[in-house]
Amino acid sequence: MLTEDKLKDSSSPIMDDEFNLSMRKFNLNYSNYLIAVSGGVDSMALSILLSRYSKLNSINLHALIIDHKIREGSSEEAAQVSKKLNQMKIQNNILIWNDGIKYRDLNKSYQNDAREARLELMSKWCKENKIKNLFMGHHADDQVETFIYRLIRGSGVNGLSGISDDININNIRVIRPLLTYPKSRLLATCKYFNVSFVDDPSNKSE
Repeated sequence: MLTEDKLKDSSSPIMDDEFNLSMRKFNLNYSNYLIAVSGGVDSMALSILLSRYSKLNSINLHALIIDHKIREGSSEEAAQVSKKLNQMKIQNNILIWNDGIKYRDLNKSYQNDAREARLELMSKWCKENKIKNLFMGHHADDQVETFIYRLIRGSGVNGLSGISDDININNIRVIRPLLTYPKSRLLATCKYFNVSFVDDPSNKSE
C-alpha cells in the first residue's frame, strides 16, 4: 500500500487501493462497464485500473475504440489499440466514423465535430447493448485546459465550470474517475504496469 506521502508524489503510479477509493464516490451498482479507449496514456491508464477493479468486483468490462478516419493510418492505429486490449484480456470493439475522411484536407478545427461523433457512436452502442455506465480517461490536466479554454473564449462566470466527473449524456452515465489525477501519474501507472500507449499527433496542436 502506498503511504500518504507517496500518494502526493506526482510521479507515483495509481495503485488499486487508491483507485478503489476514487470509485466509491460514484456508488455504482451495475454489472456491465464500458470504457472509451483512444490508446493514449489517459485511456490506457484507466484501462489498467478499471480492468483490475472489474476483476476484483466481478464486473463485465468492455472497451470501445473509435476509428475516426481523420488521419491516414487511423485504422492501423485502432487495430493496434485493440491488440493491446486483447493482451490485457479486455473485450473490445472498433467503431468507425466514416465521415471523418472529409476532414483530412480541411484547414479548420474538427475537434468539436469529432467529439460529437464519438459520443453519438458510443451512445448508440451503449443503448443497443444495454450499457448504463461509460467511463472516460480525462485527467486533472484536461480539467485545467478546459477552464483556460473557456476563459479565453470569454465565457461568463456560469460558463467557467470544468469537466464533470459524473454526468448524464444521451441517457448514458458518463464517469471520469481520473479527474483528480495529473497526467504524470497516469504515465507512471502505464510504466509501472508495463503498458504502452499511442501518442496522438493532434494533442500537440494548439
